[in-house]
Amino acid sequence: MVEKIPMTRRLETNVQFFGRFTWKDLIRLCLPVALALLVAPPIERNHIMWLITVGIGGWLGVIWYGIRPNGYTLDYQLYHLIRWFLSGSN
Repeated sequence: MVEKIPMTRRLETNVQFFGRFTWKDLIRLCLPVALALLVAPPIERNHIMWLITVGIGGWLGVIWYGIRPNGYTLDYQLYHLIRWFLSGSN
């Protein structure tokens, strides 16, 4: 006798790019670099300050993606910290 297992409802799985990154991870990695490019003064592309600005943005993106206290990302922790303060701590 074969046991029948009912089909679950909608599966909650994230779409992953390259087998590793979700779209939220790509935003965490690329947003600081994009902001650094917008903030950087309009100078030549091979200028050292431009490279430093983009490099700092890249490192901030890697830190934002990589540091996960208690298994949650920094933006998730910050969101819940603000929500906790606004709702009134018990």
